[in-house]
Order: sequence, then C-alpha cells, then structure tokens
Amino acid sequence: MNPLKLMICAGFLVTAATIAAQSETKSPATNGASCSVKLHYGKDVSLTLEAIQSLSSNAVQLVESSNFNSVSPPANSWQDYGVTKTQNAYRQTISGRHLLVSFRETRTIKTVGGALKVKEIVIGLSRDDFASPLHTIDDEGRIIGHGKYSGPLCVQFMGQVKKLTDSQD
Repeated sequence: MNPLKLMICAGFLVTAATIAAQSETKSPATNGASCSVKLHYGKDVSLTLEAIQSLSSNAVQLVESSNFNSVSPPANSWQDYGVTKTQNAYRQTISGRHLLVSFRETRTIKTVGGALKVKEIVIGLSRDDFASPLHTIDDEGRIIGHGKYSGPLCVQFMGQVKKLTDSQD
C-alpha cells in the first residue's frame, strides 16, 4: 500500500475512533469496553466519560469494603433473611434512584467477606445522605445482598452523585 493510501486509512480510523469515543462519552450507559454505567436519579442522567469511570471505580471500592453477603453470610446472621427478602430488597432498590454498573466480562472482586464473581453492581440512592443498599449480580444471575460496607464511602458516593445531578438541573 502506498504512503498516501496508508495516511488516508489512518486518518479515517482516527476519525472513526474519535466519533465513537464522543458518542460513548455522551451516552448515559457506556464506558468503553469494560463496563456500562446507568445513573437513574428521578430520570436517567447523562454522564461524561470521566464521571462513568469515577462512578464505576467507586462502586467497585464499595463492594470491596463489604464484610458480609447473602451468598456466604457469617454464622448467626442473614440466615433468617433468605432469598426472597434479598430479591425484594433488590427490586425496591432498582425501582427507585440507583446506580447500575454492568461489566462486559464477569469480574472477580475481593471483598472483606470473600471473593465474588460480579457481573453487575447496584447501589441504592434513595437516601439523601448515604448511598445504600448495595447489591451485586453474580455470573449465574443471582442477586447478592451486601452488609457492613464502608459508611464513609457511601457518604462520599452520595456526594458525588448529588454533584453530578445538580450540574444537570
């Protein structure tokens, strides 16, 4: 291939990549190849690429701080909670204000309570001061409830969400 054709092809590829990146940045649910992020705060909120990356990173940190989960609860806790209550809590969370991070590939996240295979993270945003409750969906589609996760991260997360949503009003 001659140099002129090579430069034209390279220019086309750069232009196509730039258009794709710009459309991903404007989308409320896209973060390149690793995950998609949807922020529902009364309405779906449009996110910049920077906000998507920050929210998804902070969501993973929150999961990592989880001490307990409904798949492998510590002795004498959550035994009476059960699958039905976990699913009902998840449904209530997803029906209100929430953040949803969906990974393109299943990720292993090491939590205080043990390693989990995670396909999605759902964080409730219905409180004004605190991001909670926390759920994950595993590689088999099971809803996992989490307990005793970082309070300071929940407060920080809610502050970040408020800053993003206030800028769009």
